[in-house]
Amino acid sequence: MYELPWQVAIPYEFSDGDTYRDPNYTAYEHFLRYFLQDTAVRTENPYEATLFYVPMLLYWYAGNTGPQHLQAAAVLRYVQQTWPFFNRSGACVFARPAW
Repeated sequence: MYELPWQVAIPYEFSDGDTYRDPNYTAYEHFLRYFLQDTAVRTENPYEATLFYVPMLLYWYAGNTGPQHLQAAAVLRYVQQTWPFFNRSGACVFARPAW
């Protein structure tokens, strides 16, 4: 799994001061926390990886500040430029953002 720096993962602050969090994201946060702690499925060695996972909570971070596809493009561009193993699949990109 690629861990993103703050300025890439969360580029905007909420403009309306709303602190409500959709329960769907709470469930996703629980999944992500357990996923990150599970050494049976996570490796930090890219040679051992069969899948590269990039978490994107697009609506949560960009829903009230701009189109989500711009955030997705920025995240994927950052990953492609930063980690060469991302392109190991021959340019097959599978993204499942949590809307």
